[in-house]
Amino acid sequence: PLQQGGKFCFDLIDSLPGYRDESSDRPAATRTRCRDLGAFETLIRYYSSSKFSQSNFSYMDKNDWDDSMADFDPRVFQGFVWGDPVKQ
Repeated sequence: PLQQGGKFCFDLIDSLPGYRDESSDRPAATRTRCRDLGAFETLIRYYSSSKFSQSNFSYMDKNDWDDSMADFDPRVFQGFVWGDPVKQ
């Protein structure tokens, strides 16, 4: 948990970003660092919505969330969140 007045940074690491490393022509991971929780919340909303296809949007528009369909719903993805104290 964030401590009152504490400073943390958050990293989003995408191991399958969809672009290639120019020097090796292999898929390359990305890392985006956010200096506060507000920036991270904005990033995770943008990141998750940028991964949806038009058919994903159509499915979500037509179907309410159903826990029993979580294995098939495009709104589900695996993520890990951690925070590191900012060294001062």
